[in-house]
Amino acid sequence: MSITTGELPGVRIVDMPDLGPVTDTSSLVGERAGSGRFSAGSLRTYMRFGAVIVINVKDYGATGNGSTDDTTAIRAAITAAGAGNTVFFPAGTYKTTAAIALAPRVSIAGAGPSSIIAPATEGQSTFTAICSSDTELSLAIHDIQIQPTVAECKGVVATYARNFIVRHCVFSGCGGRTIEYDRCTFYQFVDCVVKSRLGFYGGTVRVISSVWSSVNPTAFLGGYGIISRIQFLPEVGAWAGQGSPAIHVVNQPVTHVFDCSLAWGAYGGGVTDAGASAAPATFLVMEGQCQGNIIARNVCLGTGFGIILGLSQQFANSICPTFIEILDNQIDSFCYNGILIAGTATWNALAIKISGNVITETQRPLTSATPSAAGSGYQVGDILTGPPVLAQEEGAPAMLQVTAVGAGGGVTTVAVFNNGLTQRPPASPVAFSGGSGTGAQFTVVYGATGAGIWATWLDKSGIIGNTIQNYGGVSTGLGIVLDTVTNTQVTDNHITDMASAIHGFSVTNANIIFSHNICTGTTTADFGGNPPVFSLMQDNLGVPWLTTTPTMPASGVAVTNTAPYPQEVFIYNGVVTGISVNGIPVNPGAAPWTIIFTLRPQHTISITYSAAPTWAWLPLS
Repeated sequence: MSITTGELPGVRIVDMPDLGPVTDTSSLVGERAGSGRFSAGSLRTYMRFGAVIVINVKDYGATGNGSTDDTTAIRAAITAAGAGNTVFFPAGTYKTTAAIALAPRVSIAGAGPSSIIAPATEGQSTFTAICSSDTELSLAIHDIQIQPTVAECKGVVATYARNFIVRHCVFSGCGGRTIEYDRCTFYQFVDCVVKSRLGFYGGTVRVISSVWSSVNPTAFLGGYGIISRIQFLPEVGAWAGQGSPAIHVVNQPVTHVFDCSLAWGAYGGGVTDAGASAAPATFLVMEGQCQGNIIARNVCLGTGFGIILGLSQQFANSICPTFIEILDNQIDSFCYNGILIAGTATWNALAIKISGNVITETQRPLTSATPSAAGSGYQVGDILTGPPVLAQEEGAPAMLQVTAVGAGGGVTTVAVFNNGLTQRPPASPVAFSGGSGTGAQFTVVYGATGAGIWATWLDKSGIIGNTIQNYGGVSTGLGIVLDTVTNTQVTDNHITDMASAIHGFSVTNANIIFSHNICTGTTTADFGGNPPVFSLMQDNLGVPWLTTTPTMPASGVAVTNTAPYPQEVFIYNGVVTGISVNGIPVNPGAAPWTIIFTLRPQHTISITYSAAPTWAWLPLS
């Protein structure tokens, strides 16, 4: 017998699994466990999803008209579906007023972005899978759009769920978290678009194990997840500085973040809420017991921080991520650090590979402004926008909010409404437009630029083959900053147009190999700050540390080569009676003479003389 409605021409009922007696009909009369009569539309949906029974929410009373509360009908459809089957949402807008609890092995599917779930209660979660212990969920949510009609709403919240997939979905306007997984394992969040505010500490997408113990760091559940091909398009909304990433991963081993993108500033149009005084958002924060994770091929544009690895801000005595690879990411127009590795003396960042990343255009954020000309006609709450010069690179325009006015509506105080980003801050005073008045000008203060890569308490790692660069002749910010870094390779990096290409921030950097780095166009020093000790430096293009000759000391006083590379020491003239290289006496011979020694890093040289000789130190790098 063939279906005659034309929806599936040529498909025979006999081709379907045994569903009981089936007749051609234009409406669903019974359930699959009931009369066995199905519409051709239901069979078409059945065929689309393969050998899975598909339950249409409209067959259980859902209207999809955007105004009727469909919560009860959706719950009834999930209950009726049974394990191994799918609840289908045809195109429409399904209003919900409470969380929809997911059932194990019952998937949720729609017809694409035209199938909209519209939560209508403040603080509501759209879908939840709250389990009391590690539970095999084995379900997927796919091809739907979650679009709340209220300000604060979460998308998908799960606890102790295993084998859980969210894919091909659009999250639009979730004021809280789009995804929140706690102690979940073997999860995937892939191929989705997130058009939401980066709302508060914890991130838009947050995966965490909240039972981490400093006494037993392995006593936690969660991890083995994939976050991939997520496009973040932030809407206007508040965020709270470093703690508001697009993706926040805490205590999640073997959790990988691939091929995602965050466009902020001029790219994504995101600004902060009134008085937030906050710079653009962070792309990814990875904290605590994260091991074996890979962060690769992501793009973040116009951000404050790009990628941060550090201790958890929630759990006391947290450890720092270890055995992490940060590969082939593009980070552009950032105002703090492109990649920040924040280990501590107690918990070093260990075995971190930072390789193949392209980090470009350090920016400066507006931090404060004071009126230099009050203008007139303004009102409290007015939003004022800076001229295009404030965003002539890739940053969002700087914005101010009027917080107090004086006589005639003259501006007396303002708060930073949006920091904006620029490499070339304008000279004060600066005129801002907008609001209800005219004529106000401001003295503006911009923050300092950060670094392409900043590493603190990093050990047994590699910073290899990265490109860090500014454009347009602006040499600002730092390339690679080393702060208590040990046993690490810094090789094959290309750093251009920075204030300092490779900078030793602390005196405790040690056992570092610097080789084959290309450092050009810097304004201060290619290798600046404090040189590391017991290190090797060779075959670099750029001016190395300590290229000046030290002052000749008193007779018999030793001088140490503190540079991380060998130096040739030329000694001539004077009356010399003895020379000792690293404690080994050397016969200087009879004057006049010139003696050349190669002095390795941390080796010493002392000269005994009655008349001081002259010497010169030349680096061998």
